[in-house]
Amino acid sequence: MQIYTLLRKGEGHPVFCEDFLYHTPADRPWGGRYIVAAVMDGCSSGKDAHFASTLMAKVLQKVLAHSAPLPQDTLVAQIDHLATHWFEAWKHSCKLMQLSTSEALATLLLMVYDTTARKAAVRIAGDGVMMVDNKLYEVDQNNTPNYPAYHWGLEAIDWLREHTQLRLFENPKNIAISTDGVQTFRALQPEPSSPNPMRYLLQDETMQQIPTMLVRKYNILRSKHQQANYDDLGIVRLLCS
Repeated sequence: MQIYTLLRKGEGHPVFCEDFLYHTPADRPWGGRYIVAAVMDGCSSGKDAHFASTLMAKVLQKVLAHSAPLPQDTLVAQIDHLATHWFEAWKHSCKLMQLSTSEALATLLLMVYDTTARKAAVRIAGDGVMMVDNKLYEVDQNNTPNYPAYHWGLEAIDWLREHTQLRLFENPKNIAISTDGVQTFRALQPEPSSPNPMRYLLQDETMQQIPTMLVRKYNILRSKHQQANYDDLGIVRLLCS
């Protein structure tokens, strides 16, 4: 199991990167079995969007540190157990800090990978991008994401059932979750030999022996191929052995 990450500010955001990410270490999975990863995309038209996405990740980290997977249950039950606990803890944190809705706007892609059953589940709250082996999944909500902060008044289970999407994958060899900034690469000086940035970052396996593979590839896109992302970018990618 190899886990690679990339978090970079886009050209359109001069001060802060408004995306964030999180994952459990490969050698310390949740409950000894589950790799948990997430990417968050703060809303640029919100207030302090960089804080909104970071808060989501830190609450997830705390929930994982103080909870355990359900004993002998399905992967869907595990990710829903985690997502509902996260939603309630996140709402509580926002309330403690007296945040307004505009201060909490961020999307969430939450993934749980079962290292024993070799299955993955992803809960999607808002928009984003996934690559599973050779298949690309783009979750597009017409630039009006269904942010979790819109649903503070709901119980966690109702938010989960009514306002998130679930994707399940059997025996993936490569699985990547990304904020939609990966869709915003533009060539400053177009050239036919330039790689497709989404495929290059989310699918291509060259340099997989390098722990900072995604950082290296991002730098190649920028320096060699003159490709730049306009929106912020957060990626967590697993190569499952």
